[in-house]
Amino acid sequence: MDFLEHVLLSHEALFTAAYCRSSSRILARLEGCAQVQPLFDILGKSTVHVGEVGAGHAAKALNNLVSATSVLVTVEALHIAERFGITGDRFVDVLNASSGRSNTSENKV
Repeated sequence: MDFLEHVLLSHEALFTAAYCRSSSRILARLEGCAQVQPLFDILGKSTVHVGEVGAGHAAKALNNLVSATSVLVTVEALHIAERFGITGDRFVDVLNASSGRSNTSENKV
C-alpha cells in the first residue's frame, strides 16, 4: 500500500458540493481528522474540521438532510404559489429577495 492509499483508507475526508448558476462547482471538505489537511487542501475550496473520526460522516449526512428538506419545501411552496396565481419565476424572485433565499432557490429551481 502506498502513502496515498494509506491516507485515503485511514482518514475520513468527506466532500460536499454546491453548484453556482455559472455551473462552477464549489467543494467543501468535512473532515474528521485534520492530520492530512495539507494533502486535501488541493481538493476543496474550504475546509471545516468537525471533530474526531466519525464526525465528518455525521456532518455530511446532516448536511444532506438539510439540503433535501430545502428542496422539498421550496418545490412545495412553488406549487402552492402557482395555485394563488403567482408564477414560479416570480415566486423564486420573491424567495431570493427575502428570508426564504437558499441554495435551492438560487441554483436548483
